This record gives sequence, C-alpha cells and structure tokens, in this order.
Amino acid sequence: MSKFKLFGLLALSYSLISCGQPQATAPTATSNATPIATSTAIAQTTTATQATQTPTVAKSPEPQPSATVSTETVNTADLCNKAIRQSTIRLETIPNVTVVTGDSKFAPLKTPYPDEKAALSRSYTFGMRGSGLENAWKSRELLTEVTKEITTSCIGTAAVTFARLGSGEAYTMGIFPDGSIKPFTCGADYDGPRGTRPPLPWGQEICGL
Repeated sequence: MSKFKLFGLLALSYSLISCGQPQATAPTATSNATPIATSTAIAQTTTATQATQTPTVAKSPEPQPSATVSTETVNTADLCNKAIRQSTIRLETIPNVTVVTGDSKFAPLKTPYPDEKAALSRSYTFGMRGSGLENAWKSRELLTEVTKEITTSCIGTAAVTFARLGSGEAYTMGIFPDGSIKPFTCGADYDGPRGTRPPLPWGQEICGL
C-alpha cells in the first residue's frame, strides 16, 4: 500500500471519529432580572396593603358636661348678696341704725309692675331698728343709691323698702317705667263704711298702719 493511500485512510478514520462525538454546549447564563421575594419583603407588602385598604375612623371626643348655667347662677347670686352686704354697711353708717339681717328678705310685689316685659316681680325689705331711722328716711340720696344697687344687682327686683321692725313705718323706693328711681307715695285710705281700699297703682304703698 502506498504512503498516499495510508495517509488518506487515516484522515478518513479521524474524520469519522470526530463526527461521532457529542458537541459541547455553552453554559446558559441565568438571568438576574427578576428579584427573588423574601419572606420579610412579603410581610412588609401585606402590612402596607392592609393599612391602605383599612380606613382610619377618628373617635369623636367625649362630650363634656356644661357648667355655663350653674356658673352663671352662682355669679348672679354672689352679685346680689354682695350688693345687700354693701348696702347694709352703708345704712349702718347712719348713727343709731341697725339692719337686722334675719328680718331682711325678698317678697313678691304687692302691686304688679306696669311693664310686663321688664320681668320685675319682687321687692327687697331691709328690716331696721334704732332711734336713727328718722334720719335714715330723710337721707334720700343714700336710699336712692341703695335702691339702685339692689335693683341692678338682684334680678327681678323692682322696689326696696326700709322698714322699722315691729311697726307699720316704712319708706319704699322703686324703679318706674321711665327708668327713674323715686319714693312711693301713700295710697288712698280705707273707705270706712265699706271697709275697702281701691287697688294701689304702681308707686303707691299703704301708710299709717
């Protein structure tokens, strides 16, 4: 066999062997484009979703009891009591005049106040003792100031009476519809045969008992 034929056979055999071997496959690269979700990330996502879906309802504040009415009532009473105390002190600056607190009080008006819209329905009486009462009744300026103080500070009060305890002697001053403060005058006497007295208008009182 010639050298050329032998070389050709060897080359053919090598070619056949090469064709029978499996071809190497290049390794496939794994894509990292999609991140792997961890358990912590899932839990955080779930919590955020629930917080978004669940609306927050604001609680209404607890209603607090109102003290406006009671406070106003107390303040009004204090103002009136203060006016009575101060007026008592002023009346007792007159020599031989004593105001008896236990016998000084409010009472319904004996004669209705002529202006219903004014809502005046009571009077206040200072029960007094002492030999200086005559001088007290003559102190018209002082009695006018006291009357103004009481009627202004004590709601519903239209008149103030300065009375001698144990007798029918009294001096009354009151508010009139024009806003003035004036002394009351004595009303008509009894009609002897009939034993009656005509109704007293506002601004008059029974005298001489």
